[in-house]
Amino acid sequence: PTPYRLLVGNHDDRDALLEIFPEIEHIDGFIQSADDLDDASLLYLDTLARDGQHHGELCPARLKWIGDQIMSADERPLLIFQHHPPCGIGVPALDRLRLLDSDELADLVRRRRGPTHLFCGHLHRNVSGLWAGHPFASVKSPHVQFVLDMTGPKLVRSKEPPGYGVILVGQNEIGVNYCDIPAV
Repeated sequence: PTPYRLLVGNHDDRDALLEIFPEIEHIDGFIQSADDLDDASLLYLDTLARDGQHHGELCPARLKWIGDQIMSADERPLLIFQHHPPCGIGVPALDRLRLLDSDELADLVRRRRGPTHLFCGHLHRNVSGLWAGHPFASVKSPHVQFVLDMTGPKLVRSKEPPGYGVILVGQNEIGVNYCDIPAV
């Protein structure tokens, strides 16, 4: 069987996920975990807002666990996966739904000296950039995409094809390949 990890998204119910997938790791009731591979360390963060809103958040309990993980990571590449992006991308309708109050996470990531790459979803677009001194990437949704509208206040669905990404990790290397899924 293919190994998998679940990330909590803005339309998910944490309790329902834990009920349906009792084997998934969770820390203090949050669906977050870590994996240690030969060439990299991986962190999976739970950024679901407690109040059911669509933006992301990290409470003190989650931040403490994240800080412990980042501070104990060695020089191998560290890949951090979370649903909500920690920064704006210039699309107002998406920027208001990002991870709010991400300054504490940024401070933790800035302390990291080894190769670090943050991956997020939620944007339904391929987006990359630099945040807290490290690269980040968001991969298209395998479902529906949003138009690149840098002025409008509402999300508009796009006719772009769905897609996915393949991440390659080597010693001190992280590569992200993007692939569209052709319409049938």
